[in-house]
Amino acid sequence: MLNGPFWLSIRLHFSSSNTAEIPCCAPEIPPSAQPSGLLPIKVIAMRLLFAACALALVIPAADIHAQRAPRRPELPATADTNDHNAYFQMGMMQVAKQPSRAADAFYWATRLAPNWGDAYYAHRVALHLTDSRRFARYFLGHKATVQSKRVREIDSLAVEALYRNPFYFARFERMMLDRVVEEVYGPTANVSSRRTGDAAFDAYIAYSEARFDDAIKYYGDALRRRSRDYALRAPRARAFYHRMMFDSAANEITILLEEMRKRDEKQLVYFYDSKAMLEFTLARAYSAQNDTASARAALGRALEEDMSFYIAHSELAEMALASGDTTTALSELALATELRGTDVGVRLRYGDVLSLTGETDDAVEQYRAAIEAEPYFAHPYLRLGIALETLGNQQEAAEYYRQFLARSSRLHSDRADAESRLARLAQAGDSDN
Repeated sequence: MLNGPFWLSIRLHFSSSNTAEIPCCAPEIPPSAQPSGLLPIKVIAMRLLFAACALALVIPAADIHAQRAPRRPELPATADTNDHNAYFQMGMMQVAKQPSRAADAFYWATRLAPNWGDAYYAHRVALHLTDSRRFARYFLGHKATVQSKRVREIDSLAVEALYRNPFYFARFERMMLDRVVEEVYGPTANVSSRRTGDAAFDAYIAYSEARFDDAIKYYGDALRRRSRDYALRAPRARAFYHRMMFDSAANEITILLEEMRKRDEKQLVYFYDSKAMLEFTLARAYSAQNDTASARAALGRALEEDMSFYIAHSELAEMALASGDTTTALSELALATELRGTDVGVRLRYGDVLSLTGETDDAVEQYRAAIEAEPYFAHPYLRLGIALETLGNQQEAAEYYRQFLARSSRLHSDRADAESRLARLAQAGDSDN
C-alpha cells in the first residue's frame, strides 16, 4: 500500500487555534476529540486517489459476487429494472446517507454492466462507508484492518475498476475523507475547500471536486516543493487525462515509473506490485494519442513485470484487430481467457473475433462461458443466438434472442435487431408448418 516513506498533510479547519498531529499508520483511531484550529493530520490521502494500483493479495471480485447476492433495490414503478444506470443513479442518491442501500444498488449495476469500471469503484466506496469506524482505521493505515479479509474483498473492486478503465474519475474521494474526519474528530469537524497552503492537499481536494485545471497546477506546485514525493505524479496524470491532455498524462506516469525503478535498486518499494498496472495505464494514455507503438511497448513491459496480468493481453488483442491481424488477436485473447476466465468482457470479445474468423463452434463455447460467468449480462445472449442461427440451430437461437430481450434495457441499441431476428425465425417456422 502507499505508506511508510510517503506522507501527505491533510489540513482540517476547526473553530479555535490548537493543533494536533496523528501518524498515518496509527495503530488505533484517536478518541473522538474535537481539536480546533488548523489541524495537520499525517495520513495517506493518496490511498484513496490511486492506491488501487498498489493493492496486493486482494481477493478477486468474483468472490464477492459468489457470495449471496443482495436483494435488488426497488426502483420507481416507471424505471427500467434491466438498466444498470437506474441502479447506479439510485446508489448515487443514497451513498452519503444510506451507504448499505447504495452498495446494493451499485452491486446490481456491476452485474448488469460488468464492463463498466465506475460501478465497481462506486460499489467499493459504498461498502467501505457502511462501517465508518473500520473505514477510518483502514484510511489511517491500521495494519490488521488493511489486511483483513473483508477489506481485501472490498478493495478488489478497485482493481476491477482499474482493469476496465485505469483513468476512471474517483468522484467520491471528498465524501470518503469527510467520513474519516467525522469518525476521528467528531461530527462538527469539517474539511475546508479553501486553499490551505499545502499544495498537495489543495490538489487532492480540487481533483475530488472535478476542478482538474486547479489539481494540475497544485500538484505541480507540490512536486516543485517536494520532488521526492514522486507518487503525486499518479493523480496529476489522472487530472491531465480528464482534461484530455493525454501526452502530459503519459509523461507523468513515465516519470513515476522511472523513479519507482530507481528506488527498486535501493530499497523495498511499496508500489512494487503496481508497476504492471501503471504500465497498462500508460498504454491507455498512449492509445488515446493514437500512439500504438508506444502503447504496445508499455503493455509488453507490464507483462514483463507480471506474466499473469491478463488485461494486457486483451489490450494487445484490440491493437492487433485494429491492424487487421486476427491471428494475433485470437492468440492474445486465448491467453487472456486462460489467465482470467471469469472476465465476461474478454470472453465476449474472444467469441466475437472467433465469429469474425468463421470459427463459430468455438465462438459458441466462449459465449456460453460468458453467460455462465455473468448470467445477468444481456449481450452474450444475443451473440450466442446469432452464432447458433449461423450454425442452423434456429430453435435454440430463438430462445437466446428471447433471453436477450428479457435481460436488456428498453433502450438497448440491439433490441430492434434481436426482435427482427426473432420475428424472422418465427415466420420461417410458420412457413415450414
